[in-house]
Amino acid sequence: MKLSELLNNGLIEKIPVSIDKARHSISITKSLRLPHLKRCGLFGTLGCSKFNSILKDGVFSKNFDISKRDLDTAEHLLDKQDFDWCFSVAYNAMLQVGRSIMWINGYRPKGSSSHISIIEFVKALNLDDMSMHTFLLNKMRQKRHLLVYEEAGVISKGEAESALKQARSFIDKIKKVLKI
Repeated sequence: MKLSELLNNGLIEKIPVSIDKARHSISITKSLRLPHLKRCGLFGTLGCSKFNSILKDGVFSKNFDISKRDLDTAEHLLDKQDFDWCFSVAYNAMLQVGRSIMWINGYRPKGSSSHISIIEFVKALNLDDMSMHTFLLNKMRQKRHLLVYEEAGVISKGEAESALKQARSFIDKIKKVLKI
């Protein structure tokens, strides 16, 4: 889906982006020059002083902080052989990073399908080599729904390990794309 389709279908909504919101949303890098940020008039091109000041402050997203916490927790849950929750928490780590990308671009999920909205938003950005990551994230979303709302004990050790590996890979890829 394209961003315009996500907006028209009510899956996401445009929000005002300010430098303060961005500070709490994601660390802004010199390489991030998405068109809608420019249209907002808040972030310019590479030499923008707002970019530089945020980079110097080393500001990171609270969503990235949550994702790091979730990765640590998922690792602990794996060690404790709580595979369902390891899987769910690894998925949440990925979701938080996707939410950060939405916020920095001036969007947020809308309605009851926020997880789907986040995944579709990341897809719509056409970030380098993210199609497999978003495909797997969506599969994890479906499986997580099953284990949280319908059935316990559905995740094997291998699936939990794979989910944790996928979460790390997804987050590392986003950090690489954003040059964080």
